Amino acid sequence: MQSGNSRDVHFHREGTFLRAYDWSAWLCCRYLHDFKVNKRLFKGLEEPVAYIGFPETSLMKWMPEGAEQRVENEKHLVLQLPEVMVSDTPENLSAATAPTPQPASSPHYDFFVFSCFLATYHLFACLSIGWQVARTVY
Repeated sequence: MQSGNSRDVHFHREGTFLRAYDWSAWLCCRYLHDFKVNKRLFKGLEEPVAYIGFPETSLMKWMPEGAEQRVENEKHLVLQLPEVMVSDTPENLSAATAPTPQPASSPHYDFFVFSCFLATYHLFACLSIGWQVARTVY
């Protein structure tokens, strides 16, 4: 977790993308946009780290009114959210309010995969029958 003001969102530049980790990623998902949260295990850490990322050019689109932006250095950008917007702090945040990842599978997704399987099977069956008919004709 980052130290300092709990309203500060710390972004790290990685090429043309900005990434936010842990508390900053949580603030982004809660107050800026519904980002897809990724998890990654970094060398030297025991637990995976949650992070979000997006193109740097998109920041202005999601920046709330009244937010202040400052550049710490060429790889570190800080966005301070308005005080009226942020009521949570890392200390009083419970696991129940943290965003939970959605399962990759859903009934609609499973039906879609099954439909693709059936369509592929049907296509190969038709090709096989067509090939057998063509072999007997010629």
